[in-house]
Amino acid sequence: MNSSLKYFIYARKSSEGKDRQALSIESQIRELREFAAKFSLEIIDVFEESQSAYKLGRPVFDGMMKQIEAEKANALLVWKPDRLARNALDGGRVIQAIDDNHLKEIRTPYECYKQEDNRMMLYILFGMSNDYSRQISANVKRGLRQKYARGEYPNKAPIGYINAKTGLSRNIVPDPEKADLIVKVYKLFATGNYSVMDMLKVAKEWGLTSIYGKDICKSAMYRILTSTDYYGVYRHGGEYHQGSYEPIISKTLYDQVQ
Repeated sequence: MNSSLKYFIYARKSSEGKDRQALSIESQIRELREFAAKFSLEIIDVFEESQSAYKLGRPVFDGMMKQIEAEKANALLVWKPDRLARNALDGGRVIQAIDDNHLKEIRTPYECYKQEDNRMMLYILFGMSNDYSRQISANVKRGLRQKYARGEYPNKAPIGYINAKTGLSRNIVPDPEKADLIVKVYKLFATGNYSVMDMLKVAKEWGLTSIYGKDICKSAMYRILTSTDYYGVYRHGGEYHQGSYEPIISKTLYDQVQ
């Protein structure tokens, strides 16, 4: 190995769930440190980031690249090239660092990319990673549109409902233990004789708990009393959608509470 090379380790895993097949950050760092020790690579620093590389604005990546451009290190050790970039601008920044001789080598446990030989492969790999991310994004959006069309509730069920499989799809159904209590909360509050704090005390007396089995807190009570979910309309992706699940209160009762 070239003794003049000084490496940064960069480990990344998407916090958006798009990289489920990638090793965890801890596993990546462990594997890369073992690889570095085996081949006597000089590691200057380790950078880790939980953020998608599909969009711009990774602060750890940006900080690392600035240090490379300032010649704090001249090589990168990563699990796979797509840990570095899944968008054209970040990929171009890495390749430009190679062209400017700031980066002399990008190494993984399986490949090595250098200016003088297979640097062109990085163009292809970054492009493939970007296309893969685009396909995933399109598939997710298409799946959500289909859910909206079927009126399926796309999130964890709110208090008063439970997630359940209905036929070939999944939706929410009234919770046999809590749905009636939500109705009672609405009807009592609609009288105008109770404050939100009063409702917290009443909910505790009735045994109405959060989805985690804890006492209802003030913010949770506000969410209950303002959620359109209960009359069959849910909000997702910044828009309201008509649900196909069973409402547990009427729109009239909801409006009275508001």
